[in-house]
Amino acid sequence: MRYGRFFRPEEVTGYLLVQVIHGAGVRFVPPRGPGLMIEFRNHHISNAGTAGTNLGINAATLMAGVQWVLR
Repeated sequence: MRYGRFFRPEEVTGYLLVQVIHGAGVRFVPPRGPGLMIEFRNHHISNAGTAGTNLGINAATLMAGVQWVLR
């Protein structure tokens, strides 16, 4: 099976897999009306160097949303 040049499953195999998820965002909630939010998240998966070469996998996500509070 061919996976492409950026991801090969054997790069994240081993007895230990580490997942780190972090992000930052801003939420604006006015007294009346809809609120807005925007957030950036990064998800990293690696074997922490326990099974040879470790390039890891990174996934970056940008999220935006609208919220309504019923009062």
